[in-house]
Amino acid sequence: RIGRVTAPWSISPLFGSAIIDDAAPIPPIPFRDETSFLLAGELPSTSSADDDSTAPIRQSPSSPYPLLSPPRQIPNPYGWMRDDARTNTTILNHLHAENE
Repeated sequence: RIGRVTAPWSISPLFGSAIIDDAAPIPPIPFRDETSFLLAGELPSTSSADDDSTAPIRQSPSSPYPLLSPPRQIPNPYGWMRDDARTNTTILNHLHAENE
C-alpha cells in the first residue's frame, strides 16, 4: 500500500476556513515614493555628512569588504515615514490611523 504524501503547506482541517469579519477596520496603506533612493557606497567628498538623502549605507567597521565605488542607488519607498523628531503630522496621523 502506498501512503498519502502531504506537503508541509497543506491546509489542516482545523484552519481550513477563513473567518471574515466585515466590522474589522482596514489599516491605512502607506504611500510608496518610488523616486526616493539612498546611496550605498563611497561618496564623493563634496557631499555633506548632514544631508540624509546622500548619507551612505555603511558596512561594519570590522568588514573586510570595501565600500561600493561608485555608489549605487538603493530604493527607499518608505523613507518619507522616517521622522526622528516625531513632529511630522502626516506620519503621526498615519500611525494613529494604524492603531485604531
